[in-house]
Amino acid sequence: MTDLIGHIGTGITIAKNLAELSRQFDNAVLIRQISDLNLQLAQIQNEAAKMITELRALKEDAEEREKNPLRYTGAIYRDSDDLPFCPGCYDNLRKRIHLSPAFLPNSFNCPVCKSNFEDVG
Repeated sequence: MTDLIGHIGTGITIAKNLAELSRQFDNAVLIRQISDLNLQLAQIQNEAAKMITELRALKEDAEEREKNPLRYTGAIYRDSDDLPFCPGCYDNLRKRIHLSPAFLPNSFNCPVCKSNFEDVG
């Protein structure tokens, strides 16, 4: 994946070299087209870098979930230590937020999303 950014960088370098060469011929249309190409390549490089960063984060998340999987117990998630996690935060944000005990037995509150849960498992 990092090769992709390297190839795009090479394309940008080639476009810059072509722009310099085209100035010798004083061809405004060619210069403008090469400049447009250079801009497009820079945007592609930026998007590729974002995708690589996102892919790395997804791989790390997948590795973490594989090492320490959560199980769903009816209303909440629990890990291997049987600690409760908020299903809303985990499902929507992929965040493992520990639930706090509520006043009622087997009830929990999420300190982040403020949801209430009753453990039926």
